[in-house]
Amino acid sequence: MAMPHTFQFLLMPGFSMMGLMSAIEPLRVANRFSRERYRWRLLSADGRAVQSSNGMSLNVDTALELPAASDSLFVVAGFEPLATVDHRLTQWLHRAERVCAILGGIDTGSFVLAEAGLFGAQRLTLHWEAIEAFQERYPCLTVTQELFEIDGKRITSAGGTASLDLMLTLIGREHGEALALEVSEQFVLGRIRSRQDHQRMQIASRYDVHNKKLVQVIGEMQRR
Repeated sequence: MAMPHTFQFLLMPGFSMMGLMSAIEPLRVANRFSRERYRWRLLSADGRAVQSSNGMSLNVDTALELPAASDSLFVVAGFEPLATVDHRLTQWLHRAERVCAILGGIDTGSFVLAEAGLFGAQRLTLHWEAIEAFQERYPCLTVTQELFEIDGKRITSAGGTASLDLMLTLIGREHGEALALEVSEQFVLGRIRSRQDHQRMQIASRYDVHNKKLVQVIGEMQRR
């Protein structure tokens, strides 16, 4: 039997609890239905508990520790993602990138990776509220408004419940769509959203507009 896929989550101060739990819970439920397919570990820069944006603190398993070659590493951030980024952290991320299978960001975790220079031509996403600031700081990077992006070794999520859809997609790819659907039903989801689903409320509902051409025009305006 294959070794479990380990996900490591580096928690930045003020990280999004919703984004983190939406990523971990699908892994937990997948293990209920299909033995121990996944493991997860929480990391922090100094090994101490980290306070999230809602004021709750989480203990972590370890300080900065290089992942194994088969591990996936996600940086989880929230408000002010760069407040505690320093040379030591960026150097560690570069070392981790060379050995791990996947390096990604959740919510505004993409800021941390971008600040470390770990994006090239890959597509990336992050929470819609931070996209404009991100584009101003990193104008050469390719940012989308998708729920999540999977581009080679770089995987990013807009955070919130988008992390749930991302993990269900990864579970489906690794262990089949049937398991992904079984997991999604445990969360009473109507469907597994694709990455192309819009982060914000659908245009027709938000603006009470139902003319298809007008919806398309508003959508194009938002994308630009």
